[in-house]
Amino acid sequence: MIQNPLSGLQALETGTTISFQLRLLQEAHFNFQLAKDFTQGQTASFVGFEQGRILAYQPGGTSEFQAGTYDPAAGQQRFNVMIELDLPGDRCLLTVRSQADDKVLVDKTPIALNGWNPIGDPQKGILLDARPGTIAAVDDILIRGPQPATGEPARLVEFRFETPACRDQTDIVGVDGWAMSKFSQQPATSLTVTTIGNEALLTVSQKLHAARRAVAAQELRIAANEARIAATQAEIASIEARAAAERARDSSSPDASALILVASTLSREAALKKAQADVFTQDLALATAEAKPVTDANRSKEADAASKGLQAAREALTKAEAAKADPALATSFPSIAQTYPKSSTGRRRALAQWITTRENPLTARVAINHIWLRHFQAPLVATVFDFGRNGADPTHPELLDWLAVELMESGWSMKHLHRLIVSSDAYRRVSSVGDPGLYASDVENKLLWRMNTGRMEAEVIRDSLLFVAGRLDQTQGGQELENSEALKTFRRSLYYSCNPEVDGKSEFGALFDAPEPAECYRRTRSVIPQQALALSNSDLVHELSVQLTSALWQNLSMEQQSNSQAFITSAFEKILNRFPTENELGVCMSFLDEPPTATGSVNSIPADPVKLRQSLIRSLLNHNDFVSIR
Repeated sequence: MIQNPLSGLQALETGTTISFQLRLLQEAHFNFQLAKDFTQGQTASFVGFEQGRILAYQPGGTSEFQAGTYDPAAGQQRFNVMIELDLPGDRCLLTVRSQADDKVLVDKTPIALNGWNPIGDPQKGILLDARPGTIAAVDDILIRGPQPATGEPARLVEFRFETPACRDQTDIVGVDGWAMSKFSQQPATSLTVTTIGNEALLTVSQKLHAARRAVAAQELRIAANEARIAATQAEIASIEARAAAERARDSSSPDASALILVASTLSREAALKKAQADVFTQDLALATAEAKPVTDANRSKEADAASKGLQAAREALTKAEAAKADPALATSFPSIAQTYPKSSTGRRRALAQWITTRENPLTARVAINHIWLRHFQAPLVATVFDFGRNGADPTHPELLDWLAVELMESGWSMKHLHRLIVSSDAYRRVSSVGDPGLYASDVENKLLWRMNTGRMEAEVIRDSLLFVAGRLDQTQGGQELENSEALKTFRRSLYYSCNPEVDGKSEFGALFDAPEPAECYRRTRSVIPQQALALSNSDLVHELSVQLTSALWQNLSMEQQSNSQAFITSAFEKILNRFPTENELGVCMSFLDEPPTATGSVNSIPADPVKLRQSLIRSLLNHNDFVSIR
């Protein structure tokens, strides 16, 4: 369905005729409408051709009737149609003649007009409607004035669909005011063609058209690039002018008015050049699609999309041209900086106050539970994700309430709360207490008589391995790194990506319970054999143990190198941050000084002392104290 508002029609009077030629190539239903309202899909009058019947509205209403018949089997497929307007009688006189045998099928039969008059109303006009399954050719749509006593009638409007305005095999939409109706159904086409009914000529014509469009595409590509450059340059000038105008306006400069006029002019000029560039770009896309062979499966779809894009671009260009010439816009231009109202709605503030009101202690209690968990390795409420009726009871309800009140009364100061906790006796207690009786009386440490033993998080374990070996890159900031590189590069672990996908964690992080990106509750702590294997046999640990062994050995004097005790003590201090116990020292010295052989005999084959020291370093890296926080 395509429509035309007849914007070139200046006057309409009784005796005016509307004529056109029609050829039905594939028949289902075709009609020519005098449209009453394009947007509402309303019809004032129509002439329809359907399965041998010629249809129209009866005068004075919209009752459909059969005005005549035609016989497709007898070759009656080409018609001359004329509609003569009778404005006082609010009717038309319809005449239909068959071109094949020159028979008059309808002879000045009255049909409805229903007040149709498109003068000054862009929603009225003519509309061509070919229903699905119909292929029709329409030509020479002519609107003539009344027949004078002598001479020819005045030519009011003509649509002859001839070159150069209408190119072969191109859509009529966008030409001479023709537009696609909003009620049109895809895949509908409205092409201008020079050959009808001759397949050989049609094939040659299609190839010729494709070749011409291929040449046009090359020219359009150059024009589109030049237009895009011009649009970019205009946009740069517009941005500079708008920035200067905004600065002058905000600072109440006396030059503000003049700068605003310049900014408005340049911004509208930039919009116009961008619209022109968009037209070239869409025209190029259409030419590229039409240059493809007719047999190309995507040609029709791409051409339809480009045609719609071209129509939209032309409409935008029309608006840009109107805006460029509109004096009412002389002092307006799009702002560069995003502007905000001087006073907000207050809804966000109201929400924040509602969440943090003293009548709602839940927020403070949840915050306290999270902070306590990070300091003491265990929360006051085990179900950190659920403080409701289904959650666990707090181990120390009075302590939880007191800290929540303290947080609120301190103005929600996290710094104050952290200082309060770390300066408390409970926080400063040791985690290693040798009395078995005390452990037996309170295994879960509900009375907080000792500090809970924690385990390093996955990120801390990796960073600690690199740090003790002197390989940790402590450079701050920078781009996020792929987690797959975590065992090959040595930045701090927080710079590596961690995503919720299956491969969103590094191999090391997956073993040692890396954080779940979709959660912010409590980190899981698993103990699996693969963790010990990773700290003993991984390539990273082997590489770091070699470097750490070499560094520790070189820091010893010649006298100390003669005694394995000095190396062992140095290794314990470096890795575990403590001295070895007597038992640990004895076991390590026995390992270094009297290493067992493969057969179980002692000193039958001297072992490599360097490899022994490296093995000892790996054993200490795998020690429970290395990954524990006490």
